Amino acid sequence: MILVAGGAFQGKLQFSRELFRKISAGNGQQGDFRPVIADGAVCTPEEAQKADILNHFHELIRRFPELFTDPAAFVSEWEANCPDQVLVTNELGYGVVPVDPEDRRWREQCGRVCTALAAQCQQVYRVVCGIGVALKAE
Repeated sequence: MILVAGGAFQGKLQFSRELFRKISAGNGQQGDFRPVIADGAVCTPEEAQKADILNHFHELIRRFPELFTDPAAFVSEWEANCPDQVLVTNELGYGVVPVDPEDRRWREQCGRVCTALAAQCQQVYRVVCGIGVALKAE
């Protein structure tokens, strides 16, 4: 799995598409490979697992918090089902702390899940202004 994080509107999805194309070409896939992209803001967990790239992963956590109560268990299961997936998420911890307790819980849950993911992922990138910086690489 690969984790791509960054602020909103920083070019994470475009970076992820290019990264997936490079990986696919390196694995011997021919032609202009177009990854299947799921949107965590609207897809089901099943659709999310079938995608090559899961965009707005943080929104999937918001919509289905019960799936993420144990971050380590989630990561183990997701890795078994989606070992080659690129997960794209917004960084949520750099902004103003929300007044709403539910929003604070969601941000904390996202942080804990993404921390567990980053520990298990083969690669982790942070994207700023469309430029991906490798935080962890094979």
